[in-house]
Amino acid sequence: MQYYYHFSENHKVISGVDLATDILKDHKLGQTSLTEALLTNQYKQTQGLFLQDELKKGKFNFSTGLRFDNYEVTDKIDGSGNVKGNILLPRFTVLYKLTGFSRIRAGYARGYRSPQVFDEDLHVESSGVRRIYHLNSPDLTEETSDSYTLSFTYNGMVGFVNTYFALEGFYTVLHNPFATRMLSFDTTGTMIYERYNASNGAYVRGVNFELNLMPTYNTKLQAGFTIQQARYNRAEQWGDDSTEASIYILRSPSAYGYYVFDWTIKNHLILSTSGTYTGSMYAPHLGTNPNQDGLTEEERQEIEQAVRNRDIIAGNVLVKTPAFFDLGFKLAYVLDLKDKSSIEFSVSVKNILNSYQHDFDKGKYRDAGYIYGPSLPGSIFFGIKYGVE
Repeated sequence: MQYYYHFSENHKVISGVDLATDILKDHKLGQTSLTEALLTNQYKQTQGLFLQDELKKGKFNFSTGLRFDNYEVTDKIDGSGNVKGNILLPRFTVLYKLTGFSRIRAGYARGYRSPQVFDEDLHVESSGVRRIYHLNSPDLTEETSDSYTLSFTYNGMVGFVNTYFALEGFYTVLHNPFATRMLSFDTTGTMIYERYNASNGAYVRGVNFELNLMPTYNTKLQAGFTIQQARYNRAEQWGDDSTEASIYILRSPSAYGYYVFDWTIKNHLILSTSGTYTGSMYAPHLGTNPNQDGLTEEERQEIEQAVRNRDIIAGNVLVKTPAFFDLGFKLAYVLDLKDKSSIEFSVSVKNILNSYQHDFDKGKYRDAGYIYGPSLPGSIFFGIKYGVE
């Protein structure tokens, strides 16, 4: 529920309350020791109050906000994940109009993530004898962030081209950031990861830009690119050994970007091309040691043979992944029908350069979580879509 109050044409206040509820259950079926185990049964409720003041004065726009959240996470299995907390979240933005088309904006905002089980913890990273569970540390507290931004935008004509351009610098400081470490890896292949607070903090900083161009009435280009650093202030453990640690926030690329170009060749024929760039990042590659305790001689020989065949690796390695450029094309024809309906026939080629991960593990001892880069190799699609305006 929100309430708006206008003091004047240039001054208004927005206030409100909201209530959010999340229910998350995770059943893992067919366990050897925990048949149809209910590993997560979580109920989360958040009550929020917020107040925002917006003021326009001359060439300046000011926006000041304050939010108060009360959250409570309930573990319906054994209560071990019960946690509650209160947090105050301020924010402030000032915008200055340089000209009728250009703006400078500076801002600050505080954010947080509560100590809970997240949807991404439920990924199926199990293969053969390996099962992976994610748990929260008993003393896990919320992660908070302080974000600072400074940006320049232009929205107007450059010659005969309708142009939007934005350049932004950002710096985010993470307090008690969430980090993950391997808690145990037993002989049955069960891996338990624990989420904990990295006490020395972390940061994410960088620069990004966006560009939208409309050179003619039937062509349009959108593009964006970001360069960033995402690091812990002290190396955090990612493997089962204390020496397996890194200052890098894993699976966070140092650069990424995209572009989309649409060209309406004729009234009903549209050509689109798009590309996504993903820079290099650090990803953990977990191996299987044939000399670990608890293996049968047959299992040991299987693992040794898989290592010799390079289907898996024997130890844990932090891999710096290559960069990828996923290029695609789409040609579509739209046929107008009666009653404002239409049918679109299309053919598209995705990842035409086949920029794709080529070092997947193989076999039942593989690291099924060692996946990065584009989700599809080079692929061809045909489509039919029916719609009504």
